[in-house]
Amino acid sequence: MISTVSAQFKLASITTSLGKGSVTSGYDINLTFVQENDNKLSIVGNHTRAYAAYCWPHDVISVSASGGFFKNTPWGGPKIVITPTEFLSTLHWLAIGAGEPEHPAWKVKMLFGFNALLVKIGNFQVSYSLLHFLQNKPEHIPGTFYGNNLGDNWSYSVGVEYNLNTSEPLFQGSLKKTL
Repeated sequence: MISTVSAQFKLASITTSLGKGSVTSGYDINLTFVQENDNKLSIVGNHTRAYAAYCWPHDVISVSASGGFFKNTPWGGPKIVITPTEFLSTLHWLAIGAGEPEHPAWKVKMLFGFNALLVKIGNFQVSYSLLHFLQNKPEHIPGTFYGNNLGDNWSYSVGVEYNLNTSEPLFQGSLKKTL
């Protein structure tokens, strides 16, 4: 008996974003594909980085395998989102790199560790993120966002985060088309 495995993906959404955030900078594009079993593949990138994440969603937890390149350095690691209620979620992401940005090497080391708590109330979302990047001091980054629909499967989000370590505001916005 011969069996086949179908891994067909359908483009589900396209998101463009601009600005600087706790784990983003510059202009990004995100293509999200979905399979019939609701697994998702996201491909995200800009001029300094690109990565893919394959997600297996389950009830309140979604587990992703992610990997890509940041400034010519390959990396990979797990990404986990836990959503116990519709208004509360946490995100946990670990990346192990081969060397340091712009200096790839065979030496394996932590590239980043990212943890976030997100609370959504209506169209508003508040967040608190903790970012460990290389051997730098951990960065504490609270934020607030507003998002809404524009009709015909279009939506937007605008927000600001604030890096408490550097006293730097991080402004960002995005536009999403759901197909």
